[in-house]
Amino acid sequence: MIDIKSAYSDVDYSFSESFSLGLAGYAIDDRSRYSVDFLKRQCVKTISLQYRKESLDLLVNDEVLECHELSDYFGGMNLSSILLDSTSLDIPELSLALKALHKISGLKVVIVYVEPGEYASGAGKTLDHEEFALSDEISGFEGTGIPTISMPVDSELSRRFIFFVGFEGGRLQNAIETYDISSDEARIYFGLPAFRPGWEVKSIRRNLQALNDQSFSSRIGYCSASSCTDALRSLYKAMASGDGVINYIVPLGTKPNSIAAILLMLENPDSTRLLYDQPHKRSERSRGVGRRHYYHYMVP
Repeated sequence: MIDIKSAYSDVDYSFSESFSLGLAGYAIDDRSRYSVDFLKRQCVKTISLQYRKESLDLLVNDEVLECHELSDYFGGMNLSSILLDSTSLDIPELSLALKALHKISGLKVVIVYVEPGEYASGAGKTLDHEEFALSDEISGFEGTGIPTISMPVDSELSRRFIFFVGFEGGRLQNAIETYDISSDEARIYFGLPAFRPGWEVKSIRRNLQALNDQSFSSRIGYCSASSCTDALRSLYKAMASGDGVINYIVPLGTKPNSIAAILLMLENPDSTRLLYDQPHKRSERSRGVGRRHYYHYMVP
């Protein structure tokens, strides 16, 4: 297991030394505006990274780059340390970047994640208003593979699907239906403790129909919403082993749990795959700035 260490702070924090490079996405709410600004203050150089699912490529500071070229791009920069803002970077950017950086042995990697003060609630019906409105569009899993990361799901091989779920229950249901997942193939994790007391209830409630419809209730587990280490332990516990077995990790929950899913994939490239449905995140989806988390490891 990658030796990942973590810390958190409720107030502003500055590192004692600047990072060689900072990597961020695009700010869409209070916390990502805060985290992008934090990144710029901590790094000698910063670049923005955006994955474009329509053209299956990357924008690196507005320069088009094929996904498989990212390793050479980083390799030519003589990096000793890098700070990634997982608040503004989504799963495609994080997985592509961490995979490319995994080839630089001895590189110091620090990933920052900023919790929301609160999420925006849905408008309209009373029940909807009680829930969080996080995405403008969720297109499902068909045709959403990430180059060099995703592989087609092979129904002929032994399979296990490990989910981290969040507040959008339709995403779990869509994955189950798309890949025809049976209950013995699934392991489903909720974030507990959640970022804030009571949020785990919202997550369970939004996914309850999918769990009941598919008789998945006995396949549920829990891990800390803010802990990469706990999520990694849960993944290793849930993974199936054996010749020809493929573990499909589906990160639909918190960003710290998703980071763990990516690191597991990097450690076990022959037996794990990452599946992600690439929802279009809503602008101003959260308000305020919560705890700041810092996850650190050295590339082996």
